[in-house]
Amino acid sequence: MRTGPDRFSSLRRADRRGARLRLTLLGLALLALFSVFLSLRSTTIGFVTPAVTLKNLATAASLGAAELLKQPLYDKRLSIINASPHYLETMTRLRSALLLIALGACLSAAGAAVQGAFSNPIATPAMLGISSGIGFANIYLVLRYSSLAASMTGERFLYGYAFALALLGLVLLIGRLMGRQRSSVTDMLLAGAVVTRLVGQVGSAIQAYWMDETQYLALQEMNLYGTGIGTVRGAAFLAAALALGLAPLWLTRFSYNAVSFDDESARGFGISAPLLRVIGLVCSVVLVTAALIHCGDVALLALLAPHLARCMFGADFRSLLPGCILMGALTMLCCGAITAFFAFDPLLSVISIGSIVNLVATPLLIVMLVRGRRGWE
Repeated sequence: MRTGPDRFSSLRRADRRGARLRLTLLGLALLALFSVFLSLRSTTIGFVTPAVTLKNLATAASLGAAELLKQPLYDKRLSIINASPHYLETMTRLRSALLLIALGACLSAAGAAVQGAFSNPIATPAMLGISSGIGFANIYLVLRYSSLAASMTGERFLYGYAFALALLGLVLLIGRLMGRQRSSVTDMLLAGAVVTRLVGQVGSAIQAYWMDETQYLALQEMNLYGTGIGTVRGAAFLAAALALGLAPLWLTRFSYNAVSFDDESARGFGISAPLLRVIGLVCSVVLVTAALIHCGDVALLALLAPHLARCMFGADFRSLLPGCILMGALTMLCCGAITAFFAFDPLLSVISIGSIVNLVATPLLIVMLVRGRRGWE
């Protein structure tokens, strides 16, 4: 029987193989759901055959390559599209699927970063005033541009990030002052709760006393449904946010576990826990802001997906982060498929994907909290 370093190395290799296997299974599940989602009809209840879906994807790839290479085939695109059955439906589903996967990855990675930064399984980006900042930015845009604000993707990103980052900076400053020049996790959470409550009350007062009915309805539409990904500009904003938010988290995933230590212990390993904590929180702002602007009120996924991933991968951030990304994308795509079926019922078509996420996440969270949480003890 092996003991000491040999047994430790063996257990570590076995744990890595298990994590890779679970990541592979999650990836296959996401690919299978992605294939089913692409086969959903967008004009009526039903499915397109896989052969037709694959043919439409191949046609789209050919037309895209022809456009880039300036080939004559692109000039015949209208006749080619008209000759391809369900082509537009497949493209609609493809854009929706890519959007949902990206948003699920954004929210789940942000939730994992915030929970890791505070060593708290119920910490969410909303506790730091991020959601309140985005909501306040929407209020400002509606007061300034009325119903036109819903379609102003660039301005929504600009003011959303400005207000969210300003509130995060305020929370960090108050937390540092409360901790007497030390970044206390508890102090930051308390400061975040106070700031979130204050901004929420101010926003409610503005809606009650300064908004007319048209502005109020525009605000509700912005908060519930987001902008979608109907334009190239919206897709570019989302891709940039995904890259800027995920890249630092991915590069620091091997040392991010140190944020769960106290600052002195982390410094003994040559790691600055406060710096990693700030990096994680800023990345969370970038990711969550993009998700809420594009898809509305889906922030509860930032709490659910890390819990689901932690049940499979434990609390080690090295395997937890990729697991969270896949789990968040899978959960969001599943909720998107449910919403797609509701879209054809006149009574259920008004249900937003945020409502579906909340309906799915709430019972799952209750079950997981009753059974206990793995990796936090």
